[in-house]
Amino acid sequence: MPRLRCLDLEKCTEVLVKVLKDVVNSPYAPEYDIAGITDPFLHIRLLRLLRVLGQGDADASDCMNDILAQMSAKYLGLILGMLKGEEERKKRREDRMLTLDPYPVHQ
Repeated sequence: MPRLRCLDLEKCTEVLVKVLKDVVNSPYAPEYDIAGITDPFLHIRLLRLLRVLGQGDADASDCMNDILAQMSAKYLGLILGMLKGEEERKKRREDRMLTLDPYPVHQ
C-alpha cells in the first residue's frame, strides 16, 4: 500500500493561484463562457479551495493578493455594465408602459 505524503500547502497554493491566473487571463472560449466570464464554475471552485488553504496563512494570502485584485477589477466592471444595461432595459419597459393608453378611444 503506498504511503501518503503530507502535501506542501505553500506549493499547492502557488500552483492553484497560477491555475486561477491562467483561467482568468485565458482567451475567449465560447463553449465555456457565461455572461463574459470564461468558465465561472471553475473560478468558484478554485476560489473556494484557495479560501480553505489560505485561512490563517499570511504567506498564502500574499500569494493570492494580486490575482484577487485583478479579478475584482475585471469582473466588477463587467457586473456594473450588466447592471447598467438592466437598468436601461427596465427604464425602456417603463417608458413603453407609460405610452400605452389603457383607455384607447375608438373612432
